[in-house]
Formats: sequence, structure tokens, C-alpha cells
Amino acid sequence: VVLFSPCSSSPKITNAGDYVFIDLPSDSYQGKFDAEVAYNKLNKSRAGVLFINNDYGVGIKEVFEQRFKELGGQIVDEENFIQNSKDVRTQLTKIKQSNPDIIYYVGYNQEAVYFLQQYKEIIYDHQIHKNGCPNQQISEIVVWNCFPGIKIPKLIWKKLQSRI
Repeated sequence: VVLFSPCSSSPKITNAGDYVFIDLPSDSYQGKFDAEVAYNKLNKSRAGVLFINNDYGVGIKEVFEQRFKELGGQIVDEENFIQNSKDVRTQLTKIKQSNPDIIYYVGYNQEAVYFLQQYKEIIYDHQIHKNGCPNQQISEIVVWNCFPGIKIPKLIWKKLQSRI
């Protein structure tokens, strides 16, 4: 029996057997890659982290933080939120007070919409590095409201551009 699990990224699934496949990089790869982009390509050394408080968010956050520190970066704050949260103003205010030079966001698209709107209200002058795949709703906020400083991986950006 072959199992193909769409949108799964847990490293546990990757190691589940020879006939188990996923269509996304594992969380361990994503977190490491994102840390390397933030530190090496964007030249950021002080990260604030906002993550969804579930296995997905905690897993990627831990890998990101570990790799970011190994590279010489500092995690100045980490805040979490629960799934389906519509208000992360408190968390963003705390992150802003820690003076990061980048904010790393780990969450799902439905929460990202509120995050980006509230980010614009509260912070707006820090770069964002978002993990995950933006959907149409996010692309409208990002592109149409012209968020300066948001960094989206190239493959995802090409998908965004094809939607506008």
C-alpha cells in the first residue's frame, strides 16, 4: 500500500516507511532553510518569532531557532498564538519591544491574514520572513497593500505573481 499525504510536513511522516510520501519539505528542512535565509541572505541577526502553538508551529520554530543560533543569530523573543486566533496584537507588541531586525512567522494562512494586518498597525518597520504557502487572500494583502520588507521564497512568489 502506498500512502501519499498532501500538505504534511512532519519529519515523523518522512520516516514512516518506504511507501509513504509527502509533497512538502519536512519541518526540519523548512526551519533550517528559513534560518539560513534570514541570517545569510538577509543579513539579520536578531529574530523575533511568532508561531502557532501546535506540533507544526513548535517543530519548525525549534529547528529555526536552533539553526539561527548556530549561525550566530540571537532569538530576542518568541511568542505563540492558538490556531484560529484573530488577534496577535499583544504578541506583536512584545516582539516589537525586544527590537528584532526580522520577525519569523510560523502559522497557517487564515491566521497570517490577521498577523499581516496587525503587523502593519503595530510594527511595520521590521522585515518579515513567513513560513508556508500564501493563498489568494494573503497575496492580496501582501501585494495590493505593498508590504515593504516581506520575504517570500522564490517558488511561492512565482505562484503569487501568477494569481495577480
